[in-house]
Amino acid sequence: MIEKKRAIIFVGYHYLSTPVYEALRDQLKDYELIYLNTKDTIGHDTNKTFFRNNKFDDDYNYHEMEYEPLWNRGRPINTIRSRFIRVLKRYSFILSFPTYKKKVLNFVKSFKPDLFIITTDMFVTPRYLADELPDIPLFLIQPCYLDLWERPYLNKFSKKLVNLISPKFFERQQYFGFEITRAKLLIWEPSSFNIYKNKGRNPILISNPNHIQLKNSSKYFRSFKQQILKEINIDNNKKTISFYTAFYGDVVNHGYEYQENLENSIINVIKRIRNYYNIIIKIHPNEDLNYWNNVFKDIINEDIIIIKNHGHKFKLMAASDIMIATNSYASVEATLLGLFTINFVPGLDTIGEKFCSEFNKNCMMTTYTSEKLCKYLIKISNEDLNYKDDLLKIQQTIIGVENRQTVEKVINEYMEI
Repeated sequence: MIEKKRAIIFVGYHYLSTPVYEALRDQLKDYELIYLNTKDTIGHDTNKTFFRNNKFDDDYNYHEMEYEPLWNRGRPINTIRSRFIRVLKRYSFILSFPTYKKKVLNFVKSFKPDLFIITTDMFVTPRYLADELPDIPLFLIQPCYLDLWERPYLNKFSKKLVNLISPKFFERQQYFGFEITRAKLLIWEPSSFNIYKNKGRNPILISNPNHIQLKNSSKYFRSFKQQILKEINIDNNKKTISFYTAFYGDVVNHGYEYQENLENSIINVIKRIRNYYNIIIKIHPNEDLNYWNNVFKDIINEDIIIIKNHGHKFKLMAASDIMIATNSYASVEATLLGLFTINFVPGLDTIGEKFCSEFNKNCMMTTYTSEKLCKYLIKISNEDLNYKDDLLKIQQTIIGVENRQTVEKVINEYMEI
């Protein structure tokens, strides 16, 4: 029997890397896939909470590094009020970094990997290992929409200074795909693919493995609808709408005024449709639940559920009939699961219709005003949702199998399998 090659997939943000790992387990048949959690600096509190609350069977092949970095100990730094203590804690992170790098290197080498698969090159682990283990091929998969040219590079001077003291602690710039030049860049979004080509990278246009998995497994995830609704005490006699929120106040060309208008618009819509639908408000897993509880404090009751974390994101998502979000990758996932998706973008004058175009084409409907959205939702509240033909066309556009390669094909050709 020929021993399979070992492919390590590193935990990035868990809500992005875990779906890719689960998809590739079914699609990379010639490899033993290993999911490694190196307890990275970025996203550490979000990931720690998720993996602490979700246990996996042995055949899932998930492994955590035993060493507990300082940033994973004690209270999360964003909950500490004293600025002085926050500064001291951050300084201790930097001082402990050399130990962390040694632990990571030994941990990863113990699995004798043949290749690395990552969903971000902004985390420490892939940036460090790309140099320390240069002979191991590295594939970087785009996991979601990329905020290319929208995100300011914060604390640029201090990050450069820290990297002089402790190399690789911080990323050198703010954009996905430019940190590890030797990584094979696998991109599913056409506009991002063109940006990388124009910037001198050599991307490969792929079908996102998670997209293929979601489309193929949509009936499975939706079969849990009654169970999920019962768990969160939702009345099954009405349609269910989920609102997926996000914070855009610090995003270039958006700002806090745009964010406030978005929040007020969502509240206005919920108030007007609450008697017609069950309402779920889903908070981004990397955002502060207390912030959003405060935003919605005047409308939350037993009939309107607010959720940040759930044991399985796709079972929860598939429990709704309609999903409403604002220029969100979650809409792509919901469309592939078969939901009626609406891209709701109040404040269009601020960000422009061109910015929304990529998001609009992956949703069943787009609307820019609360008035139009409410009228439509009230109108269809007691009607059957007949959108199957349009849904199939959009799903096909998202997956794009005609002009894209699968990750399996790209890796097999590179590894000569």
